[in-house]
Amino acid sequence: LYQWSVQSPEFEVELIEKICRKWRRPKPLLLREDFCGTAFSACYWVKSDPQRRAIGLDLDRPTLEWGKKRNLALLGADAKRVRLLEQDVRSVTTPRADVVAALNFSYYLFSEFAELVNYFRKVHKPLRHSSRASTSSTTERRRVTPRPAAASSVKRWPADCPWSAT
Repeated sequence: LYQWSVQSPEFEVELIEKICRKWRRPKPLLLREDFCGTAFSACYWVKSDPQRRAIGLDLDRPTLEWGKKRNLALLGADAKRVRLLEQDVRSVTTPRADVVAALNFSYYLFSEFAELVNYFRKVHKPLRHSSRASTSSTTERRRVTPRPAAASSVKRWPADCPWSAT
C-alpha cells in the first residue's frame, strides 16, 4: 500500500521517455534507480519494454529484500533484468546508464547543499550521454521576470472548504 500511495511508476516511466524525446536522446534502455527502496519503479521499467534493464541502489538491506520478495518475484523471468545493489549511490559509477532517477524526493537526505551538489555531479558522470558537448548544445540560459497573475487567473479554494483562508 505504501509504495502505491507515494509512487506512480507508470507516470515516472512516461515522464522519462518524454524527457528523452524532448532532448532527442536515444530510447533509454538502462535505468539506474537511486534510493530505490523496494525497486518498485525499476520493476515497472523492465516490464515496460523487453529490452529494458534496471539497476537499483539503496543502503537499506531489509527494504531491498522486501522488494525482491514482493516486486521482483512478480516479474518472473524478467527479474533477471533487474540488479539490486546495497551500495551508496555516490560510489557507483558503472555501468553507464541511460537514465538515473532519484524518485520521491529521496535525495532530500542530503541536508547540506554541498552534499546535494556533489551527488548531482557524481551521478551525472556515469550517464551514457552526458558529454559536455551533448549537454551544452541543449542547455539554454534565460532570464525569467516574474509577472503578477491576473486576478481572474488566480485559483482559490472554494469558500466552503474547511481549510479555505477566507
